[in-house]
Amino acid sequence: MVEINGRADFNPSATVNQWALGAIGCPKWTGVRLKDVLNDAGVKPDAVYIGFYGKDTRLSGDKKKVVISRGFPIKKALED
Repeated sequence: MVEINGRADFNPSATVNQWALGAIGCPKWTGVRLKDVLNDAGVKPDAVYIGFYGKDTRLSGDKKKVVISRGFPIKKALED
């Protein structure tokens, strides 16, 4: 799986530097296991993918549009 950490694919495109890689951090989580949170929340048995949405607004400023999202397969999210 290739992860793209940049804004080259933003739509609308960025009005300033259109760098391609390296903008999003990939920290190591040391808190509660995601698996436990998802199981407690009641993950559906047919779930295949988990997505995370940023709290920031879109470059366009339109609050009705979905913000940037990153995610990964539910199988990985449910690993120990």
